[in-house]
Amino acid sequence: MKGVAESLPSPVSRDRPPAAVHCPLPTEVPVRLIFSPELVNGPFGDPGLLLDFKFERRALLLDLGDVTALPPKKLLRVSDVFVSHTHMDHFYGFDRLLRVCVGRETGVRLYGPPGFLEQVEHKLAAYTWNLVENYPVDFAIAVHEVAPDWSMRAARFGCHRRFRREPAAAPRLPPGVLLDDPAFSVRAEFLDHKTACLAFAVEEKMHVNVWKNRLAELGLPTGPWLKALKDAVFAGAPKARRSGHGGATATVRTSARSRSGSSRQRCSGSCPARRSPTSPTSSTTRRTRAASPRSPPTRTSSSSSRCS
Repeated sequence: MKGVAESLPSPVSRDRPPAAVHCPLPTEVPVRLIFSPELVNGPFGDPGLLLDFKFERRALLLDLGDVTALPPKKLLRVSDVFVSHTHMDHFYGFDRLLRVCVGRETGVRLYGPPGFLEQVEHKLAAYTWNLVENYPVDFAIAVHEVAPDWSMRAARFGCHRRFRREPAAAPRLPPGVLLDDPAFSVRAEFLDHKTACLAFAVEEKMHVNVWKNRLAELGLPTGPWLKALKDAVFAGAPKARRSGHGGATATVRTSARSRSGSSRQRCSGSCPARRSPTSPTSSTTRRTRAASPRSPPTRTSSSSSRCS
């Protein structure tokens, strides 16, 4: 090792003062995620990561260990659950999720490795469901089973049919993609855990941020129209209109960039404009880059190496 060290050039020349060496540190740009990640049980409890979306009544669960630490109001927001494998500490919380969500208007989707369909079916068959058809809403569980070749099987378990298994069409997605949403995607990889095991990655496709100071400069209010504007940006719509109070509208022009940095088509969205004191029924048209992407997409990963 001494000879190797002597053969390497010195990082600081003896003929130059040390101040001549400059090594700038990379600058990190903070990113506002569209979801708030939360470990359900801390680093030493059953695996579970809740991704709660800030601007939607929706959340994702990566792994389904003991979820009693989550209040019902958070469990009721869960739309999709991704189970890496069905060891007890990764799947124990299924019953709790089911107990809280039965009767709600929207169903829940589950994704898991080979054998997952039968395991969910057996869990549901362990209970007596002779009264669930009295619920006014047919709460349903859509279960997706992923094979190593990325083929997918799906089944539906509906409340009004006492959670008996029914065939369902599996979505057609690229290999490794389990969920493709306009704003984000969930991808997976197979790991070796002495059983089929999945690791997940959640990625924003594009981050759209609304600058409130620009809205204030234009005299535009915040409100539900901003969600519609963001949806139009994600969809690449050339134009989307939304009526304001008294028919008054203001046009907000946006530009966006994809994950690769290439520019995307601009779109315009109409928002409620504040009425002018001099012309209460006139429409105001102003253009601004009020909504624009911030930083490169963020990635949240969950791999499963801890298990009982």
